[in-house]
Amino acid sequence: MNTTERGLFASRPPRPSGATRSIARYREKFAGAMAWRGILAMIFGLYAFSRAWDSTRGLALAFGVYVALEALAAFAAGVSLKNRSLLVIAAVDSAAVAFFLLATEPGLLTFSHVLGAWAMLTGILELFAAGALRRSPAAERAQAAAGIVSIALGVGLAVFPELGPGDLAGWLGSMMTLYGCFCTLAAAQARFGAQHGWKPLPRS
Repeated sequence: MNTTERGLFASRPPRPSGATRSIARYREKFAGAMAWRGILAMIFGLYAFSRAWDSTRGLALAFGVYVALEALAAFAAGVSLKNRSLLVIAAVDSAAVAFFLLATEPGLLTFSHVLGAWAMLTGILELFAAGALRRSPAAERAQAAAGIVSIALGVGLAVFPELGPGDLAGWLGSMMTLYGCFCTLAAAQARFGAQHGWKPLPRS
């Protein structure tokens, strides 16, 4: 092998290891799942702000559709990321709320109670997932912030369960929009942030 050939081979970047490829795939899947959830939350938040709904029933139906799509996103993330615990629990939680809201006609107070319970459980699961799925500190902080926002939504509804439709829509819209922003930020940190701190998931 002459000097030119040795130089060409020396300039080639090393082939990524299996662990590196596993981390890259995990980053992409996690980023996609969080981006989808964040976009859904922001769309619903803006819809609540818009007052396009004409009654409490209309707002409850819209939220039912949102949590149904959220359940699909969480379930898909739980399967693709091989983490069938926290995310699947979140999917079942959202699916149950979606079924209740779409199959019944809850009054304003009942809707507020169901919404508060969903927000509290979702926020707690989000906090646990932020530390359990093993990714970069920046993505963990963003997902934890989303969990804190969701818990704050639930606490607000627990303290003031009898908000009027307009006040409820304003509180719900603002918190869901903020929740969506943090989910999207977690996706961006996962997809474009530094690779330091990411670890491959154990095989299940």
